[in-house]
Amino acid sequence: MYLDHSVKHGKVRYSHYVCLNAQKRGYHECPTRLVNAGLMEAKVVEHLRKLTDDKELTPDAWENSTLEHKRLILKNLVKEIRYNGGTGILEIALNSTQKAHAFNVSKAELKYHARQPKDRLIKSEPQLRQNLILAHQIDDLISKGKAKDLKEVAGWLNLSQQRMNQIMSLLFLSPRIQEEIILQNKPSLFEIPEYKLRTITDGLDWDRQFAMWQKLVKK
Repeated sequence: MYLDHSVKHGKVRYSHYVCLNAQKRGYHECPTRLVNAGLMEAKVVEHLRKLTDDKELTPDAWENSTLEHKRLILKNLVKEIRYNGGTGILEIALNSTQKAHAFNVSKAELKYHARQPKDRLIKSEPQLRQNLILAHQIDDLISKGKAKDLKEVAGWLNLSQQRMNQIMSLLFLSPRIQEEIILQNKPSLFEIPEYKLRTITDGLDWDRQFAMWQKLVKK
């Protein structure tokens, strides 16, 4: 499986793992097809905690780790991960033992509730994530010539020019910070007010930006 992203209804960005067989031969040939990335990764970590007592997998340590560090942790611990949506079996092989351990994980556990209203899904996302994705969508509209400029989009959204500039300034965040806002599930993302990022976007040094971001996330 490989990681991919998509935009649903032009509003919300989703991450998911797509089966290579489904991609090559068609979705009708694969029982797994695609699964939600966040839910899959959470299941992998949940079962890894049963296989190893590595302190970096404890809930507090894991949630406070950056995406880059999480990848390094998994790379050091895991040799291979396989999932079969038909049988509902998740297999995890550790580097230390080379042995594959099987766990029951139904495909239903790896999907968002199909009947959950779309507007509720959007509102359940941290405001920072909603605004950052909106900024990317606006930038995409303008770059493709579907909107004349920010003033025109501000009129569509009934936003002031000042508010539009504040939203678009999120694009000045370093790619690493943007990745965390879009893909991380830290509770602190719901608590960080957008205005506190404005001092971060004022600087062009990405390392300094990330240091300032970490202080906000850990508060």
